[in-house]
Amino acid sequence: MKRFISPVVRGSQHASAFPFSGHFLPVFSGRTNFHAATYYYLSNSVVPSKKIIYGVGRDELFEALIREYRIDLSTVIRHDSYGSDFTYIIQAYVPIKRNLVVHFRPEERDVEILYHPGVSEKVLRDLMDFLIRFENKPNYGNVYLVTQNGSSLVLDDFSIQNPKIDFELHYNDDFNKVHEIILNGLTIQRQKGLILLHGIPGSGKTTYLRHLIVNTERRFIYMPSELAHLIAEPSFLNFISGYPDSVLLIEDAEEILAPRSGKGNSAISNLLNLGDGLLSDCLKIQVICTFNAPLTRIDPALLRKGRIIANYEFKALETLKANRLIASTGKTKSYTHPVSLAEIFHSEEEDFSSNGSRTIGFGIAS
Repeated sequence: MKRFISPVVRGSQHASAFPFSGHFLPVFSGRTNFHAATYYYLSNSVVPSKKIIYGVGRDELFEALIREYRIDLSTVIRHDSYGSDFTYIIQAYVPIKRNLVVHFRPEERDVEILYHPGVSEKVLRDLMDFLIRFENKPNYGNVYLVTQNGSSLVLDDFSIQNPKIDFELHYNDDFNKVHEIILNGLTIQRQKGLILLHGIPGSGKTTYLRHLIVNTERRFIYMPSELAHLIAEPSFLNFISGYPDSVLLIEDAEEILAPRSGKGNSAISNLLNLGDGLLSDCLKIQVICTFNAPLTRIDPALLRKGRIIANYEFKALETLKANRLIASTGKTKSYTHPVSLAEIFHSEEEDFSSNGSRTIGFGIAS
């Protein structure tokens, strides 16, 4: 799904509300994202206070706000993504009153209330209670795929379904602690650094990435393996600098993580700068790399303390867990040794490999 952004600014209200000719604060970025707090400040001459409501629906909430508060659409600023059969709100600035605004943040599943400190607590509470009615657990999330357009890198966005993961069933017990560390590093602490997820094929690495994409309030940028070598190019740093506070995903990253030879490895250098350098301080980008090779085949500099948020090896599911999992699917098969998730979920399929290996990846039954 191509990402088309179209700012919609209606009515003369904005023209009259633009007594900003003496100001030089940017209202729009070079990538057309609207700076809501800046616009609020220029409109009201006060830095807004802020409250955030997480995990709310966007389009349904927008329509309900318009009806409930009888919003004049000429006061609304919207950025929309258009397709042949849909219109999706990327960002919206909805004034409830001049000094009380609901802002649908770009590329997020949450909204924020911008308000003057003088707004009454009752008005704020009533608005928050209204917004909370639209909380929902996401069934999908967006991942932004890096593609090449001539000599330029661009992003296309795609929807990812929420996988049905039961961490107690689908992963070994030692993964629960690592999952908490990863979730904390990506959300609460927003730690800089690298997350290395490696291990045998079909052990749940990609499914876990899907879970993070859908259930974590971050922008995930997926770098296909065939473009991963471009991380070594100076142009890549220029590209990624346009998307601060993002999570960069690199699957099958063995090649770019290989130990540096005498000539060096610019990809490793750029990843280290993103994960633990001055660039990471500026951009606050986390990097998640998945690979099947053993740790001995990646550059040891990546494993130094202070650069790693988490490092986990996905192994075959322990025998007891494997039997619990396959029993939960209604199958009568049992195992006497650890097996991969792919082996369990494809246990009744024909094996077309010459060495007995199974299909990579797994699908969790409904």
